[in-house]
Amino acid sequence: MAYIHEETIAGETLIVRNHYSNRWKKRNLRREPPTDKTERSQIESHNRRDIWELTIRLNENFYPGDYYMTFTYKPEERPQTIEQAKKDRTDLLRKLRRLYKKNETELKFIAFTEFGKKGALHHHFAMNGDVDAREIYKLWDKGFIDLKPLTKDREYSKIASYFIKGRKQWKEAGGKGRMWTCSKNLRRPETKKWIVKANSFLKNPRNKKGFIVLKETLHEGINQDGFPYQNYIMLRSRGDPP
Repeated sequence: MAYIHEETIAGETLIVRNHYSNRWKKRNLRREPPTDKTERSQIESHNRRDIWELTIRLNENFYPGDYYMTFTYKPEERPQTIEQAKKDRTDLLRKLRRLYKKNETELKFIAFTEFGKKGALHHHFAMNGDVDAREIYKLWDKGFIDLKPLTKDREYSKIASYFIKGRKQWKEAGGKGRMWTCSKNLRRPETKKWIVKANSFLKNPRNKKGFIVLKETLHEGINQDGFPYQNYIMLRSRGDPP
């Protein structure tokens, strides 16, 4: 019996996925009852995929001191539809690109639009901090901006999870396609895959040379087909070169 092991080095992290594939027979593998193929289970599957992809892009392209900004609306400016909110986001991105170009640099971003607890739409951006934040504040006259510099550990899977948490509400409100968008100049590092001949995943993943397992990122479960999966992240050890 064997499973697929995937590794992606993104910035200071090594992101790992272990899973089985329907392409191979899984002898002696105990299969759990398949989860129901309802819209909810499909959303959960898409969430895992998007969180993995977003974590790779965030960890690879953004650094401590870059910006995590939330753009909210004044009550009288709130959009009533997702399409209007996306138009506002597009207009903001156009202004941001112009501002960054004026400062002789290039905008890098991941942007996400979601509903708040009371149903109010707003936008989250991760972007490079190569422009004075005070200049960005001048571009948004529809409400308020909350700025939080990205933390020093360069592991941003929590931000990725937060970006994706509202997919169900997004779908119910008529949202189509991906909830997030990103600039084309982001690096997407290569993911290496190989077959591991083993009866099961390690219950306690081991550190790899130069990296330490972040136990809080370990996530295990059963996919829609009834087979187990395992995801976790390692952080580069201090003193090891990138």
